[in-house]
Amino acid sequence: MTVTTEKLEGNDLAKYSDAEKTVTIDSDYLMNASARELTETACHEARHSYQHAVFNLYRQLKDDPASQIILADILDEGEKYAECFATYKEDGLDYYMQYVEEECRAYSEDAYADYVRRITEIEEEKTIGTAN
Repeated sequence: MTVTTEKLEGNDLAKYSDAEKTVTIDSDYLMNASARELTETACHEARHSYQHAVFNLYRQLKDDPASQIILADILDEGEKYAECFATYKEDGLDYYMQYVEEECRAYSEDAYADYVRRITEIEEEKTIGTAN
C-alpha cells in the first residue's frame, strides 16, 4: 500500500483507493492535524485496505465448498463488506453510520491506544534500564 498526500476535494481528510492500493491524506490535514489524528486516520484508511482485501477474497472463494469450511469466518466478514460496498453512501450521517466506517473508526482508536501502550512500555523499560 502506498501513502500519498494531495489537496482533497470537499470535506475528505483522507481516502483509500482499492484500485490503486493507495491511501491519500489531504495536504492541509497533514500539516495541521495532531499526531493522534494522523495516526488514527492512517489506521482508519489501512483498515479499508483490509476490508477490500477480505471482500475480494470473498468474491473469489464464496462458491468454493472447501473454502466455505476452512475460511468460514473470513467469508462471513467478506459478505458483510460486500453488502456495505453494494450500498455505500458517500455523504452525511448515512456515510458515518455505515458498518464499514464504524468498524474503521473502532479499529483506528484501538490501534492508536495499542501504539501508545507499546511506546509507553518501551520508554518505561529504557527508564528502568538507565536507572540501574
